Amino acid sequence: MAMGGMSLLFGVLMFAALRHNHSVTMGSVTLSLELLESNHSLQCEIHERKQAEVALRDSREQLQSVVQSTDDGIISLNGQGKVVFWNRGAETLFGFSTEEMQGQTLERIIPERFRLAHQAGIERASRAGKKTVEGEMFELMGLRRDGSEFPLELSLGYWHKNGESFSIGIVRDITVRKQTEKALRHREAELQRSQEELR
Repeated sequence: MAMGGMSLLFGVLMFAALRHNHSVTMGSVTLSLELLESNHSLQCEIHERKQAEVALRDSREQLQSVVQSTDDGIISLNGQGKVVFWNRGAETLFGFSTEEMQGQTLERIIPERFRLAHQAGIERASRAGKKTVEGEMFELMGLRRDGSEFPLELSLGYWHKNGESFSIGIVRDITVRKQTEKALRHREAELQRSQEELR
């Protein structure tokens, strides 16, 4: 009985151990499969993020190329009216480098007689944001580094980031257009006088 009882007990223990090991083995396999699936999912996500980063970098480079290659001046100001972006077009129009204008107000490029009105406009735009004159075109006078003034056209846009207001202006020299308009007005006046003399 002792020998038969021991065999039976050994058999039961072996069966229990095998059954337990089978459960442990099946659990390990299940856990391993779950880890493999999670790893694959993470690898896919990492790959997608890398692709998105490359696409974003390419898009930024393309935008930077366009912004820097245009003849129009592109100027961005923070809510305090200080320059945060100044492209090559603005450098050419006004004669000041990006380094010289970064963090500065626009006083250098605005004729003195218009500076107070400009500052009041910056403050008003900062308070009002997009409710202001976004997208409208303005004709103003600009001031070059050499002190000469020129007519310019300005288009404004606004946006907010982290609770701060920013504005962006696209500036175009309209000297040639103004000269052409003046010549046309002069020619029309001459034609009008000629017609009146013929009557």
